[in-house]
Amino acid sequence: MTLLSSEVQNDSIRLLIIDDEEDVLKATRDYLTLTFSFVIDMSGSGEDALVKIAKTRYDVIIVDYEMKDMNGIDLLKTIRAGNDDTPEKIREYIIKAEEATQRIEATIGFTREYEEFGVASSGWQAVYSIIESAKREINAESIIISNYISPSLEVFADPIIRKVFSTLLENAVRHGITITSIRFSAIEKNNDLIIICEDDGAGIPVGTKVQIFGMGYGNHTGIGLFLAREILSITDLSIREVGEEGKGARFEIFVPEGKWRE
Repeated sequence: MTLLSSEVQNDSIRLLIIDDEEDVLKATRDYLTLTFSFVIDMSGSGEDALVKIAKTRYDVIIVDYEMKDMNGIDLLKTIRAGNDDTPEKIREYIIKAEEATQRIEATIGFTREYEEFGVASSGWQAVYSIIESAKREINAESIIISNYISPSLEVFADPIIRKVFSTLLENAVRHGITITSIRFSAIEKNNDLIIICEDDGAGIPVGTKVQIFGMGYGNHTGIGLFLAREILSITDLSIREVGEEGKGARFEIFVPEGKWRE
C-alpha cells in the first residue's frame, strides 16, 4: 500500500482507504477505527476514489498498489496532475510515495523474473553471445558498446548470468552521466579469467565500491548489483568494482581456473 499524508493532529485526520478487495478494505478500516480516532472513508476503485477526492479534502490516503482499474502509482499521478490546489507538503508526499511505488514495482518485476533463481542447471555459457543478447535489452541511445570478448570463450555459470551483464549495462547508462562508451574484454591471469566491463563515465566514489553490491543500495531498485553478485556466486564466480571516480567505472568478474574454457 502507498501512504500519503499531511501534517495534522491525530484527532482531526480524515482518511481515505482505497482497495478493490472488500475484506482488506474493511479490515484496514476496522483496525484504524479501533486504534485511532480517524474519520474514515472507503473506496473500492481508483475511479471512485477520484470522485471522493474531488469532493473532500483528505489528510491521509492509503491506496492499494495493485487494483483492477488502475494501480497505485497511476492514481497518484492523476491526483497530482488534477489537483492544482493541493498543498505543497501534500505534493511532496505524493512525489515521495510515487518514487517508493516505482521501486516496489521494479522489485516485484525482479522477484517474478528470479522465481527460478538457481533452479536451472548450471552449464557452459558463451560470454560473447550473452553480452550481445544483453545489449539488445538496453536502450543505450548514443553510447557505443564494444564487445571484445572472444566468441569461443565460455564460463560455467547459471543460465541467468545474462542478467549480470544487462545489469552492468543498465547501471552504466543510468549512472554514467558523462558516459560515451562501454567496453567488454577479458584477460587471463595465473590460469584464472577476469571479464572486464568498463566505461568512460563519472565513475564510482571510493567509499561506495563495496556498498553498491549491498541489498537496497542506490536510488533505483537497489537489488540489481546485489543479485548480480548472487548469480555469479552460484558457481564460485565473483565481482568487484575497481574504477577511478571521474574516469569511469570498471567492473571485474573473477572466474577461477576450471570455471572457464576457450
